[in-house]
Amino acid sequence: MPSDAADYRRRHPDPAWVDLLVPDLAGRLKGRRLAADRLDSACAGEETIAPHHLGAEEDGPPLFCRPVAGPAPVPWNAEDAAQILCAPVDPAWDTRAVLERQAKDARGGIESFEARIELYLFEDREAGAAPRPLSTVSEARGALDALDPAGALWANLLAASEAQDLGLAGIESAQGDGRYRLRLAPDACPRAVG
Repeated sequence: MPSDAADYRRRHPDPAWVDLLVPDLAGRLKGRRLAADRLDSACAGEETIAPHHLGAEEDGPPLFCRPVAGPAPVPWNAEDAAQILCAPVDPAWDTRAVLERQAKDARGGIESFEARIELYLFEDREAGAAPRPLSTVSEARGALDALDPAGALWANLLAASEAQDLGLAGIESAQGDGRYRLRLAPDACPRAVG
């Protein structure tokens, strides 16, 4: 992916830094912030991260961070920066290998899967007040009016997805106050998981 670094620099000539985003064993994004001059080595998969930062109980040799996609801008940041979604080069984090093993074990096989993110939103409260889920007009699963209270957030998420080519296909309410799901487009799933 060194050409990705050159393409990125043509559009963003002076990135302030480069963030490597690497999911840990629980799927939470961890990573490293690198100096801007390391963009080429990050795109080539030459940067590493310590396994204990990703949830390993014992520290071992550093894991190389293989880019899953090219560098993406971070338009909501005050300074021009780059983010690169990476997968650790280690069998424990190889989602595709796990899915292939499961497909071999399944009778009919696994033809496809979808990636989604489930989240809960809470109302702004005074300091010390108990948290309360964002109240929605309708608790029916999939109700469009349940998206209205956080419309600005959804617009920002969709804009960020488009800017970073993440493949966010849609946002839907789930059953219960403050509960939502973000869905990735099916063709984005292989990009996102490895």
